[in-house]
Amino acid sequence: MASFGSHRSIFPTNVDGVLAMAHGLSRGRPLRRFIQIGTGMSCGRNAPRPVSEDYSPADGVEHYLDYTASKYQAEQRLRTELPELPLVIARPSIVVGHTELGCAASGSIYWVFRLARALQAFPCELDQKIDVIPVDYCAEALHLLLEKPTLKYAAYNISSGPSHACTFGEIDEAISVGTGEKKMSRYRQTHYDSFLQMQDRFKDLIGPCNKRIVLKAIRSYGYFAAEEVLFDNQRLIEEGMRPPQPLTDYVTLCERTSKDILIAQQMKYDYKT
Repeated sequence: MASFGSHRSIFPTNVDGVLAMAHGLSRGRPLRRFIQIGTGMSCGRNAPRPVSEDYSPADGVEHYLDYTASKYQAEQRLRTELPELPLVIARPSIVVGHTELGCAASGSIYWVFRLARALQAFPCELDQKIDVIPVDYCAEALHLLLEKPTLKYAAYNISSGPSHACTFGEIDEAISVGTGEKKMSRYRQTHYDSFLQMQDRFKDLIGPCNKRIVLKAIRSYGYFAAEEVLFDNQRLIEEGMRPPQPLTDYVTLCERTSKDILIAQQMKYDYKT
């Protein structure tokens, strides 16, 4: 349950359901490997930069969302309750679009960039980087971790890494070059209070929307972006995985496959109700 909202199914699905499955499987035939797909964001706030693959936040760490907290809890309980489980943790960073199909295959999170361009404002600066991977790269990495006969480590970040992360300014430039649209010449880093003051203009700027959800998205996702969290990916590269394509290489596809979809409609991928 990958909802950015406070959905009642997040913890029963992502924690209790995973533990029930793992306990059931552990009582059957011996497992070669159990891959728990977590999230890089389970590092919580105040993690070191970049976030190393062996980093584990302390109990009581402040999490960004219920979703990220649920992924952290699932990891901790799997280790504690099933110490003999051949557990491998895979933590994707931010999954956006597909390198050949754009948002037609994965529409999640791309609305963040559309929203910032439409509002000409967001809580982060244009020279700050964001750690993004395409969904086909994420799938390829998970397949490698599943099928490789032996793995050197018990936890991996599936991420762009600092060397392949893009700045918001670079992403805006790539969209402009690829589509012929203007760059965000009036962009400004804006605090949440300013978005509260402009919420009556949301409909004119981004189309029909739920103002409350837009404000919630800006608060939760915008301030994560402003913290510029990047994830180390050296372990995955060491296992033989190629580096990912940066978002700037395929963002035009994402833009073209999103243009007929309202921003509010695209947000529904991430705000399940």
